[in-house]
Amino acid sequence: MIKTNMVLGFPSNISNLSLCEHSKQHKSPFPKDLATHDFTLLEFVHMEVCAPMPTKSKKWFSYFVIYVDYYSRFIAIYVLKHKFEVFNTFQNYMAFVENQISHKIKTL
Repeated sequence: MIKTNMVLGFPSNISNLSLCEHSKQHKSPFPKDLATHDFTLLEFVHMEVCAPMPTKSKKWFSYFVIYVDYYSRFIAIYVLKHKFEVFNTFQNYMAFVENQISHKIKTL
């Protein structure tokens, strides 16, 4: 693809040998000391708010918020029309998961 100029912005002076050498290099394994922390249910919950989408849904939702529990990998997604609804959504999520499993959220 490089020889026929189908790839834009890629340096054309790279030899085939260096491409093969580069593609066969392996990455170092992920450090185990970072992944050894044993979480418990709702000890660490990650929340992400997605910025307004360029295209709104049929019901005019343009944001969404996602919650991920690191221990169970339970994912909850809420769609929002306005960004100010995030706090109410968090209160609903917190009430839902704390009632379901009788644990409190420790870290968000």
